Amino acid sequence: YEFRIPNEWEGVNLEIFGQPEKDGKLVPDDVSGYKFLTLRLFAKGPRSIRLELITRGQGATLEAGYPLMNFRVSPGFNTYKLKLEDFNQPEWATRLDLKRDVLKKLTSITVGVFCDKCVLEKGTVVVDNIAFEK
Repeated sequence: YEFRIPNEWEGVNLEIFGQPEKDGKLVPDDVSGYKFLTLRLFAKGPRSIRLELITRGQGATLEAGYPLMNFRVSPGFNTYKLKLEDFNQPEWATRLDLKRDVLKKLTSITVGVFCDKCVLEKGTVVVDNIAFEK
């Protein structure tokens, strides 16, 4: 990825689906019984990564504002273990119940790099072994 200036709200996302579509619709996974999300991530460039938990077509009709978490990353390939209860929606978003509305009907996860008050930045992010753990 590469961010150029001037730009206040640039970002790059990778969206990962748990299951393929069925009859043109997203298929949800129930991950409400899990406490952690773990992933291996290689980062060269970004200082933080944003994960967002998405439930499209499952009762929630948000364009944006799903529960998310920003976390600091270290250069190189590292494993990160994140508590699902620590994912929060932005203050401006329509409220969803994390367990009932999102984790019971999860359709995808986005992994992204964002900039706020951008500076010229470029880098590489590789994601591997995303898993939910109890």
